[in-house]
Amino acid sequence: MNGVELPDGPWEEGWALAWHTEYGVQRTPIAEQLYQLKYQSDTRQIGPLADALAVFLGTRRGWPKLAAIVPVPPSNEDRPLQPVRELARALAERTGLALAERYLVKRRRTRMLKHIDSLAEREQEVAGVFTVTDPERYRGQWVLLFDDICQTGTTLAAATRVLREEGGVAGVYVLVVTLTRTYPEGAGGARRTRPRSPDRDDVEGDPWSDQASFSEIRTRAADRGVAVSGMIDWKELFPEDPRYPLQLREGAKNDRPPTLFYRGNLELLASDRLVAIVGSRRVGKKAVEATKELARRLAGCGWVIVSGFARGIDQAAFEGALADPSGWTIAVLAQGLDEQLRDEDQRLMEEKLATCGERLLVVSPFPPGEPWSGRNAMTRNAIIVGLARVVIVGAIGPERTPRKDGRPRRSETWDAVHKAVRWGREVWIPGYLRGNEHAERLCAYYPAVRVIDDPVGELAKRWLGAAKDEGRGETRPQQAVLFW
Repeated sequence: MNGVELPDGPWEEGWALAWHTEYGVQRTPIAEQLYQLKYQSDTRQIGPLADALAVFLGTRRGWPKLAAIVPVPPSNEDRPLQPVRELARALAERTGLALAERYLVKRRRTRMLKHIDSLAEREQEVAGVFTVTDPERYRGQWVLLFDDICQTGTTLAAATRVLREEGGVAGVYVLVVTLTRTYPEGAGGARRTRPRSPDRDDVEGDPWSDQASFSEIRTRAADRGVAVSGMIDWKELFPEDPRYPLQLREGAKNDRPPTLFYRGNLELLASDRLVAIVGSRRVGKKAVEATKELARRLAGCGWVIVSGFARGIDQAAFEGALADPSGWTIAVLAQGLDEQLRDEDQRLMEEKLATCGERLLVVSPFPPGEPWSGRNAMTRNAIIVGLARVVIVGAIGPERTPRKDGRPRRSETWDAVHKAVRWGREVWIPGYLRGNEHAERLCAYYPAVRVIDDPVGELAKRWLGAAKDEGRGETRPQQAVLFW
């Protein structure tokens, strides 16, 4: 069972065992079992569901870190059989994890959120409702937050924040039995679809499962009347190719694209001196200039800068790296390489491809013909941070901003940091962001994130035979051996 990845939240990783319904109204087999347990009090469903949950949990990379299972407190305390508690007990027995009963509790009774249409009202209903009974019990440890059904993730997000802020846990994984395909109407009424390929609905959880082969791409393009021969000069790289990045090959399946499409100097992927720079699109001139200078200095010391080529910090890193006469950079796009960028972005890319030659590599995990989308941008983040040894946050804004329909949209920068922490990468915030409220909040959410006053100097310390400082005239490091 592949599972379904939950929408972005303050947790390290979140999964559902299955969708709640197929397209239409029919419940999936897992959802039917849950329905029989929850509404028909059929306790015979506990064993099979717990078995499926335990098997699935065993396939997750992070599960050996977990110290305990934390069940979400019920909305309806009067229910004679509490499915979340029963399943959590059975899951604890099968996995050997401790069961943290009565650890996460409610300060007051709440309405059942499924009866509340407005997302804002849902968030208000759970605001301040959770607390932990023993703040020291799992401090510094990882826990699994468990619930039966996820619709908007409002309850799970509130509980996760309390576990972090009051309980001091090091990390939170979330596991639910099913994920609904729709939001309530008052929260936008949006139907959840698969991450990609809207014409298929048979795959759960894997954003790359419908990745087309080269011949299929040509067929799809021909069907759309697109002349493939007229596309830019792009090539393909498959995982079985020895040039495919080892960092991605060894990563989680859902973060590992089966094909990388590229143009430029592929040898840059083989470098063990890759540093990612991520950050906000809407930033001030000061942050842009600081990022350009940081990227230029890093590139001057032999580091290859990886970024997403979005406006703002990404392009500042891209331009800063190439500003050094010997600087290298990798741009990871959130669309097919044949798709036209916005006018100014297209001109910048074409100019650098024409003038910087072997110092530039453009990569996309998406096949030709795939347009840009917010979902693709989030998925692309895994490639950026997966390639790098260190991820540097050039600028950061709020964790969430409202969409046009009022639903929250998670920041791409926060998403990149989340994925970097999940991959075990080091995440640094430059000293010039010290005191920034959003940077401080990021550090509070992710204890592994560090403020480094001089990232260039810190990286130089980790080299064997590294130069002291590029400003003193010494040459760049000749060996690619790090203290990691």
